[in-house]
Amino acid sequence: MGLAMRINENDFVRVVLALGAIGLASVALTAYTSQCMEYEQQMELVRHFYIDYLSVPEGLQRSSASTFYSHELIQLKTARRQLCEKLSRHGDSCDYEHGEALIAAPKVSSGFTFDKAGLMAIHSGNNAVDVLLQPRSENENTNHIGLRYLLVKQADGWRVDNVLYRKWGVFSADSNMRREIKRQNENMLKRATPRVEGKVVALDALSYTFQDQGWITKIDLSKAALSKARHENQ
Repeated sequence: MGLAMRINENDFVRVVLALGAIGLASVALTAYTSQCMEYEQQMELVRHFYIDYLSVPEGLQRSSASTFYSHELIQLKTARRQLCEKLSRHGDSCDYEHGEALIAAPKVSSGFTFDKAGLMAIHSGNNAVDVLLQPRSENENTNHIGLRYLLVKQADGWRVDNVLYRKWGVFSADSNMRREIKRQNENMLKRATPRVEGKVVALDALSYTFQDQGWITKIDLSKAALSKARHENQ
């Protein structure tokens, strides 16, 4: 009787261990499948980014920037455009390319593929996708040309939140799209010569006031306009 009970206990332990192993394997498989799906979604976003830019003829409407860029990056890019339009000097161009972060690749009128454009996409982990320009011959070395797209997941899906550029052959956090846009904004503000002290430049959610020399939010533009009118009448 005692021997039979020990055998049954051993069998029970084996069953429990087997079920536990199956459960862990199932969880691991689910996590792996989910990760693979996210990797593919991220790769698809970057591919579509290039398809939209390279395969759409000049002059035709491309997809909205909100399809590719994060909310924060769109706000930063919008601030740059509006600053340029309001503060640019004669001869300055505010025509920023929709695909400004794209590396130089030949246009493909139809049937666009990365290979046709000489491009190669690699998922580098940590929600990042690298796009490199492939050498066109064995003697051509273009490994230094490339971009790393840093992605963030929003309610409407994955979006490009920043772009790293290569510096000395490696992607550098010091050389990126956000920093470059901020530098351009600061340069435009430094050389601006507002006629009215306290002039406000409206930038949607952000605004810049020359009186305080800083960025402000939720400004009452009606009061700013009234203050400006009073100043001009003095």
